[in-house]
Amino acid sequence: MREFELEKNEYNRSMDCSYHQPLISLLHSTKRSLIPREIRLGLAAKGIRLPDHEIVANLRHLLKDGLVSHDKGRWQAYFKNTEMPATEGSTHPRISIPHISEEARTLLSTSQSSLAFSKIQSFSSDDLTSDDRINTLPGPWGNFRALVDYYRDCVRSDGCAEANALLSDLNEKFIFISASGQSFPRPGQSWSISIPLGEHLSRLIQRIGGQGEDSLLILGYPLQVVCVSKEGAPDLHFLKPIFYLPVNCTIGKGALTAQIEEAAYQVNLDWLQHSFNTPDKKRSFLSACGFFANESDGAAMVSNSSCPSIEHLTSTLAAFCAHRLAEPLLSTKVTSHPLQQPISTGIYNRSILIVANRPQYTKTLLRELSQIRDMPDTVLDQSALKFIFREKDVTIQDENISLKHHVADTISLNDGQRHAADSLLNEYLSVVTGPPGTGKSQVVSAVISNAYLQGRSVLFASRNHKAIDAVCDRCRDLQERPLITRCNSHDDPSLRMTFAKAIKQLMEGAIDQNALHKAIRLIDDLLPLLEDRQEKIRLAKVHEDWQERIGNLEQQQAFLEMGLPPECIDALSSIPQKFPVRPLQALASAISQTRKLEAPGSRDPWLAKWLTCIEIIPSWIRLKRALSAFPGITFPQNGFPTPSKLKVLHGNLTFLRDAANYCSLRQEAMALEPGIKKLPDHATLTEAIHALHQRIVELAPHALERRRAGVGGLASGEERETLANLRTVLNDLSTGMVAGSLQSAAYQVLNEQLPRLFNHFPCWAVTSLSVGSRIPMLPAIFDLVVIDEASQSDIPSSIPLLFRARRAGVVGDPQQLTHITGLTRAKDTFLRSRFGLSRLTDQRFSYVDTSLYNLFADTTGVMPVFLKSTYRSVFEIAEYSNELFYGGRLEVETDTSRLPEVPGLKPGLHWTEAEGDVKSGGISGAWCAIEVDIVATQVKALLDNGFRGTLGVVTPFREQANRIRDIIHDGNQRWELLQAVDFEVSTSHGFQGGERDVILFSLCAGPGMPQGALNFLRETANLFNVAVSRARAVLHVIGNQKWASRCGIRHIEKLACPVVTLPPNKRKSEGPWSPYDSPWEQKLCQALLQHGLSPIPQHPVANRRLDLALIRRDLQLDIEVDGASFHRNPDGTRKTDDIWRDIQLIGMGWKVLRFWVYQLREDMDGCVQKILNEWGVSHDG
Repeated sequence: MREFELEKNEYNRSMDCSYHQPLISLLHSTKRSLIPREIRLGLAAKGIRLPDHEIVANLRHLLKDGLVSHDKGRWQAYFKNTEMPATEGSTHPRISIPHISEEARTLLSTSQSSLAFSKIQSFSSDDLTSDDRINTLPGPWGNFRALVDYYRDCVRSDGCAEANALLSDLNEKFIFISASGQSFPRPGQSWSISIPLGEHLSRLIQRIGGQGEDSLLILGYPLQVVCVSKEGAPDLHFLKPIFYLPVNCTIGKGALTAQIEEAAYQVNLDWLQHSFNTPDKKRSFLSACGFFANESDGAAMVSNSSCPSIEHLTSTLAAFCAHRLAEPLLSTKVTSHPLQQPISTGIYNRSILIVANRPQYTKTLLRELSQIRDMPDTVLDQSALKFIFREKDVTIQDENISLKHHVADTISLNDGQRHAADSLLNEYLSVVTGPPGTGKSQVVSAVISNAYLQGRSVLFASRNHKAIDAVCDRCRDLQERPLITRCNSHDDPSLRMTFAKAIKQLMEGAIDQNALHKAIRLIDDLLPLLEDRQEKIRLAKVHEDWQERIGNLEQQQAFLEMGLPPECIDALSSIPQKFPVRPLQALASAISQTRKLEAPGSRDPWLAKWLTCIEIIPSWIRLKRALSAFPGITFPQNGFPTPSKLKVLHGNLTFLRDAANYCSLRQEAMALEPGIKKLPDHATLTEAIHALHQRIVELAPHALERRRAGVGGLASGEERETLANLRTVLNDLSTGMVAGSLQSAAYQVLNEQLPRLFNHFPCWAVTSLSVGSRIPMLPAIFDLVVIDEASQSDIPSSIPLLFRARRAGVVGDPQQLTHITGLTRAKDTFLRSRFGLSRLTDQRFSYVDTSLYNLFADTTGVMPVFLKSTYRSVFEIAEYSNELFYGGRLEVETDTSRLPEVPGLKPGLHWTEAEGDVKSGGISGAWCAIEVDIVATQVKALLDNGFRGTLGVVTPFREQANRIRDIIHDGNQRWELLQAVDFEVSTSHGFQGGERDVILFSLCAGPGMPQGALNFLRETANLFNVAVSRARAVLHVIGNQKWASRCGIRHIEKLACPVVTLPPNKRKSEGPWSPYDSPWEQKLCQALLQHGLSPIPQHPVANRRLDLALIRRDLQLDIEVDGASFHRNPDGTRKTDDIWRDIQLIGMGWKVLRFWVYQLREDMDGCVQKILNEWGVSHDG
């Protein structure tokens, strides 16, 4: 009786009339009928949080009042003066019938059901409106909510294999269940079944693991049984449900209860793949089932409004697969009795409840995705999610204003890395990419340490621990104290840092006021230095922009000079404005006209030629007078133009045009020279920036160290009780026993206390899938989230990270390892369409096709920052990746002096021929015995010869890696020697993020190798990029080089036959002024030679070439010609980073002198004297 009263009270509570108007308003906002889940999401967007059962209770109340209609689990507002949709009591209910493809009709033409299907054919595609085929959830976040539902299904399907089991797994992995009458789940409706607990369920419950509602079960019907006979062993019977529903499971009150909130049958695509051998047959079956309609423009999935019933599905299955039926398919007569021997392959009228393994991380992710989906629009608007997922009215361009946080050099950075760090710190969305060894982890470390200095909060995440290790190792102060609060670690499984533990440490620690005050003073000193450096860098960029503009003009002039007489160049340069350009144009036109008149068929050419000559007499006179001022240019001085004179001048016309073009370019350059003269002296600017930079580099680490020392705990007198209460509640949340009101109150207090917490613990690191158990799910609590290895990350696992931050940046390399999923493309397409994601604009969110990196990089307004300077590998190794994967954009800055010597091998790429049979390794790929032996021999030789660098072995196949590892570890190699060289054997996946001085690469490929393994090599070029780029000094390939050189696989052929090239700084200059890059470098060099100096043209330094270098024991001069025609970097790109190039040279002990071309042209002696003064030689000497 009391239970009845409680239910009555609960019902009355749910009848809060204040929800009626929002419900009616929501239903009126769409012409489409909605299921309770869609209504719940629509209300959530308006800030109203109601569970499904309360929504249904209110809707039933409205149904009684005639305000809404109900049909097959869907609800719609009653529209006056319009046709009311059919309700449960209607005489003629609306029936949604799936479309049938032409092939389906053909396949079903012999079926006894052909009459019924002929009636279906009378329906046209108009019966399914566009609203039925695309998502129509309301509001700017409606599409995002549909995406989250789609992603949740993708995660469920990717987190566990398609449901299948062995018959011997009965009562452990699955049980048979019975059904009678109409007890099977109905489309769009809720369903549940309770199975009394008993001994027969003990192993199943153990399998479930007592996880309650977190456990994932699958309800499947009917059942495909496949019998496999093996000689000398009992027969195996594999069970695979054909149609299935995900089921929520709870254990309590003496029963195991399986529940479905909203039934929507899915087809087991694994079964479909093996049951129909062509795509057309698969589409026809799905079309006949009602999963999609074949339209003229392709297959389009139907929405849940047309979800097929189990009766329809089984009748369609019987029609298509009648020859496979072992039992009649009657959903009203399904027995729970086990299958009886003998059992043959076929389809059985059985239903099973089967356990699907869902990892703990997946459970947390699914729960958080569901919670984020139901958040109100106003909450989602606070997070970084809006820049990716919000509809229409928020773009990066609208909000991406500069936040003006300058990057302090807390660690060593080059210009590209500084730019990348600036992007992450100041943009709302940012992308940083770069090949291995370009310093991506260095950039992230700089961002985190700068955020620490600035008092901004950062969440750093990655899918793997290696990326977090690389950053955490760098993010330490001068006392080696960590700047990052790390939540979990592969090396320390007991590490479980949470906000609750951070509060505990905060309350137990003590603040160092002196250190904090020193940090504040140091930071105050840093800020003006950073601003001053930034302003001077801006001026330097202006200098470089002018250099670019005038350099283009000088380049063109230099080429024209080559065809002009030396004696006229001075005049053309000094008085270009006096060159008669317009008269010359008139002359050229006249010459062209007279030549046309000489063509066959021209009427009276003689008279026309003379008339043309008469017309140009004024221009002729002006030309004659003007050109007399330019020595070396000849022009008829006597008489007037005649046809014969014009004919003679035609041969000289190209020369005259070149002179005119030269003068036009010279005038443009002269117009720029006053602006150049107003610029600050580049050398002075460079030295000032260098001095500021040195001071920043000196202060920043000390400011960071004092800041870290000063935030160890609470100050005396600070309020502590609130933090103590909060700590306990946060600890209790993991138990799941905290009341909802207490949790809400705790989160509200946590929001208020976050500034205090982040003042002491501003920077956090966590693996992507652990964030749900470490960081409270509150919106936009971090200023910035940085996600590393983004090219390997899927989208759904990153949504909770983006929800927790206001801005977001990703770091990754799409040319290395990519996002891997077990979800098939067919199922991905199926799920995307099932949730109404059928617009063209929805396709970039594909779970299978799109990594998190791609999602960010493909967003309008985002410009990825490419790190081009690599410091890992020697040139020959880096050039393989540079040419094949990075379009030649890499600059190799590797310091080869720091690499260890390798006995018997020079730095670079080497091969050892190994022609052996490559055999199948099953699902682990392939293996080659001869390569295994050679690798073991090479390892032994290196260690025996005293190699003490680092050593690794990489191979494409796990089976080969296992065999190499076994033979080395089981051989006579001493374990301490292997440890000393940090020895590791792995595939490319295992080596991602690692590097070694020497890499032995076992190719494991050759003629006659298994086709599947060959296809794997052909389709995984990125894994070769990973493998090669692990090597610093030596890449030693062991394999069949003869086969590799002509195998037809480009990335293998390039490895077997690398193009031999010199590093850019060792290549000789090619051009008309070689070995100089421009004529003005040549002229300056000659002037210096005349004064007894010995300048070196194009001298290589640190992957660069200096225009001219003067070197002696106590002085090194770099002499640069700005605005010269070929002022370019070794890779051919124009030098637009002169300022940091010069700062690097100054740091190496060089003195840099720069001269504009106009300075050399106007005062060569003065420029030479300036160089002599620096060199310590007088002009006369």
